[in-house]
Amino acid sequence: MDNRETIFGKDSRETIGALAVISTPDGSTPMEETRQDEHSHRTFANRFQDFGNSTTFHGLSYVINNKHSGPRRLLWFVIVVAMSTWLIYSVTLSFITYFNYPITSAISINYVDNITFPAVTLCNFNQFRRSTLTEEKLKVLREIYESNPPDEIDFTPFDGETNFDFDENHLLEISHNLDTMLIDCKWKSSQKCTVQNFTSRFTDHGVCFTFNDPEDVSERLQVINAGRDNGLFLRLFAETNEYAFGENTAAGFRILLHSQGLMPLVKEVGISVSPGFESSIAVRKHVFKSLAWPYQSNCTSSQLKYSTIYSVPTCKYECKIKFVVERCGCRDYRWPGTVRFCHPREYFSCILKYEAQYQLQEKHRDCHCPVSCLLTTYDSHISIGYWPSSVWNRSNQSKDVTYTRNNYLDVHIFYEELMYVEMEQKSAYDSSALLSGVGGYMGLLCGMSLITVAEWADFIFISLLNKFKP
Repeated sequence: MDNRETIFGKDSRETIGALAVISTPDGSTPMEETRQDEHSHRTFANRFQDFGNSTTFHGLSYVINNKHSGPRRLLWFVIVVAMSTWLIYSVTLSFITYFNYPITSAISINYVDNITFPAVTLCNFNQFRRSTLTEEKLKVLREIYESNPPDEIDFTPFDGETNFDFDENHLLEISHNLDTMLIDCKWKSSQKCTVQNFTSRFTDHGVCFTFNDPEDVSERLQVINAGRDNGLFLRLFAETNEYAFGENTAAGFRILLHSQGLMPLVKEVGISVSPGFESSIAVRKHVFKSLAWPYQSNCTSSQLKYSTIYSVPTCKYECKIKFVVERCGCRDYRWPGTVRFCHPREYFSCILKYEAQYQLQEKHRDCHCPVSCLLTTYDSHISIGYWPSSVWNRSNQSKDVTYTRNNYLDVHIFYEELMYVEMEQKSAYDSSALLSGVGGYMGLLCGMSLITVAEWADFIFISLLNKFKP
């Protein structure tokens, strides 16, 4: 006979068997239901103790384990709180640094096999040839450009149908002609260049002429060697006997080296070369790359109204034009646009007035000109020599030496080295640096990883679920 049957009896055995097969409506047995009920009624302290003993968050098990003495648990509590505070502070500081978007600059020197030669824009200091103006008009110009102009100027000589009508073609006619000014032109010492290689244009200095600025990129001149014999040579004639009164009191030319497609601001940033000298202009190319929003530089690559290439000086120049034209209803003959040219009377009474006002109110104008995301500039070093030499004078006895030195000049433009300097802005603290910093602090201070964060999130979610569920 079975001992179990002897001890409990047959009826008891049947009763136990019956209880074993009884189940609740959801399919669980009474014993399973009892275990679930016990689990649901466990306190938060019990669950946190189990979590602390199993989590990968270092040091927490020493705080919650009752097997350790009170002083030891207190010491570990201080350590865990201190490390956690340090971690929160460091992680917060890392995010603040990241969202400040700091930048750093990297400078590199790049030597190349060939490089694009810059566009060269040249302008005679004088704007209007004396022989094309009457004595009455010359008198008006003298009064306008005197250091202390009179309050009242008689502009009658510029009135009438037969007088100065401010047409672009007429302005080209009365300005200096490149056919007369360009005596000699050579590219790379051996290739002849002529007036046909230049394009006339209106700049902030007036009527000027530009070399090497074709619309087709493939037609831009390239240089494969540095040095004076591998650049542009110009012999120019200033025509000083044709000078009239104007803004400039010097004799010679203004030259600007610039990127193709950029509006040349010759008056603002050009180089001055004078008769009686040989000027050697050694060029070095600089490329600047800036970062767009959200970085502090907040650069732009947009085109301007009158220039296909963006630059801060050109942007401010267009702001000045807009400011003055809106108030005068006309524009200076040197400015781009479709608005009519101002009559000399309007130039004296309105243009000069609001140009001065524009300069005074510069800090208060609504003119936003961020830096360019990609900008190419040409740094130049100028050396000059007295020209012509006595040998040249003896070989050209038919020409008056004084007249030659008052009117003629030589210009050499060439690359100093076959290289360019690139300055590029880069993020000083990007997303990779943020993740590395946060991960380093987590591992160093608390031995944590992203898995540890997931463990905490799981524990908090289950605790809230047990607290608020029915």
